[in-house]
Amino acid sequence: MRRREARDTPRLPRQQRRNEVRFLWRHFAPYKAGLVFGLVFMLFSTAVTVAFPALLGRLVDVVLPGGVPRFPVAGFTLSLTGFAVFIGMLLV
Repeated sequence: MRRREARDTPRLPRQQRRNEVRFLWRHFAPYKAGLVFGLVFMLFSTAVTVAFPALLGRLVDVVLPGGVPRFPVAGFTLSLTGFAVFIGMLLV
């Protein structure tokens, strides 16, 4: 078991940390809707970032010779293009 190294700055007591958070929250409270809205879109952006390569990989698997198409390529390509346009409209 490793021993913890000494910190450069001492840790604040629990009550003082709570007071600091409350102080910050008072200033952020008027912007709560914007913060939640931003958090939701950050999560959505992360999901799209992860999903797009997976969808593109499925498209490549279908288009390559020797692959067995499980669904029509044209419909999937159209869906992927529509999805990209939708995301582009959200970002503008």
